[in-house]
Amino acid sequence: MKKNIILYSAFIIPIILTIIIHIYGFPRAKADFDQFKQYDDMVTLYNMNSIPVLGTKMWNADADYTPRMPGGFYYILYTFIYRITNDNFFISRIVFMFLCFVVLFVFLLWLYKRFGKYITAVFTALLLCNAYLFFASIDIYNPNPMIYLSFILLILFCEYVSDGKYSYVSALFMFPIIALMAQCHFAVFFSIVPSLIVYHIIRFKTLTKKYIVPLLISVFISFLLYLPYLISEINNGFSNTLSMLSFREGGKLVGLPQIYCMLIYPTTEMSIFYGRTNAILYFWFKDNPFLVFMALMLLLTAAFSITAFVFSAKKVFTKNNQSLDVRDIMLRESMILYLIYIPTTLLVFFIAKSKPGTFHYIYNAFALSFVPILILTKYIEEGRFMKLKTFLPIFAIFVSIALSLHIFRTINLYTKQYSYDNHKALMQSIINDSNGEDFDLNTIRTISTIKEMYKFASIMYGISDEWNMNEEAKLTYFIFNRDMYFFTGKWTDVKEGKNKPIPEDAVKIWGDDVLAVYRYMKD
Repeated sequence: MKKNIILYSAFIIPIILTIIIHIYGFPRAKADFDQFKQYDDMVTLYNMNSIPVLGTKMWNADADYTPRMPGGFYYILYTFIYRITNDNFFISRIVFMFLCFVVLFVFLLWLYKRFGKYITAVFTALLLCNAYLFFASIDIYNPNPMIYLSFILLILFCEYVSDGKYSYVSALFMFPIIALMAQCHFAVFFSIVPSLIVYHIIRFKTLTKKYIVPLLISVFISFLLYLPYLISEINNGFSNTLSMLSFREGGKLVGLPQIYCMLIYPTTEMSIFYGRTNAILYFWFKDNPFLVFMALMLLLTAAFSITAFVFSAKKVFTKNNQSLDVRDIMLRESMILYLIYIPTTLLVFFIAKSKPGTFHYIYNAFALSFVPILILTKYIEEGRFMKLKTFLPIFAIFVSIALSLHIFRTINLYTKQYSYDNHKALMQSIINDSNGEDFDLNTIRTISTIKEMYKFASIMYGISDEWNMNEEAKLTYFIFNRDMYFFTGKWTDVKEGKNKPIPEDAVKIWGDDVLAVYRYMKD
């Protein structure tokens, strides 16, 4: 009875927590340049009433010459949601969030059918409040569909390698799902695609050969998903493809992808959402009432993730790990794919001299990153570590609580001030203060990007006719962005809020200590 209460708590508490954090976080989602630019792209395509064949810009989104992602799935999804919500951006985001919940529910349902109540309870607690899944669900942004599609891919892969009644169908849909992911972010071609190719070469005699027909059909379907792009490129003289190739010619290796994020995804570490050294120090040590608890949970989840990886990797190479149980086959083959993914991704990124990017470049392996924890959890459930069997669901509940607290603090310190509503209020304050005069903008860094961002924002908010930005104007509004201050300042200044790079004689007209507008006259 006591064990059932713990398991049911591992289901119920995270569900309550995820509802709370989503209700709180949704209207406070951070809006940045990419969000405004992608909205503008979507509305342009929507008004043209055409089927998108290209995705977002691959890099330097504020530059005109940048090539775009081949394939239009992201904007097809975006425009479809926008259309069925009657051109309402706010409701579109709600629908997108609902779709994310549906995918997660499907994965947990599959987990329950295949692995039972205990493992599903633990993973419900670990996933429902996961920061990466949370922030990916509350806004429409091109890497975000990829992180949820990774769960569909893991289901298909597991069913495929099980060599059972669903293997044929799973093989058929595996590569089309990858194609959709690749149309959201090109890094898929440098990571999960070559990794699966290597896997199928290794397993050619035992698995690939048997399912070669559905696999080839799967690849063909994937090709069909790119057919509109190919036709468009033929008509346009392969302009986008040539731009992609020329952009990388003579390129130098900038750095390898942050593959270590696969160990971080299952933990409570989420500093990627708020910045570098100063922002991290500020988050942890500036009036943090939960410092000890959050730090302890970070250490424990990190230790758990690393332990699970070492244990699972070692188990793969153990001679007696050749169980024919369907669940064991699924986990063993998934872990093999995990181990293939790491060196293959590093090698392909190195050969392609690709931009390393940030954690979202590896979102295609997000679900895969939980496989070691799934293996260790199953091992614990089977009674190999009896003392941990009762403790693990309790630990997972505490992880969901720590994640929720971490998310709340991240929202309050780093996202709500940059929400869609707050940006609109900032712009309205400038319009009201300028009283119809032309004005210029200034900020701490990335000035051109900020100007472009607010230009696109003025279109979204329907105030472009009043947004009289002119670089020749003497009337100037300095936008103080604390994130940029953290980026450029010293910690000794940041922790006390000193030496902010605000122009002399500038008068504050709007804002707080995080995002504010100051008026001054240029010489």
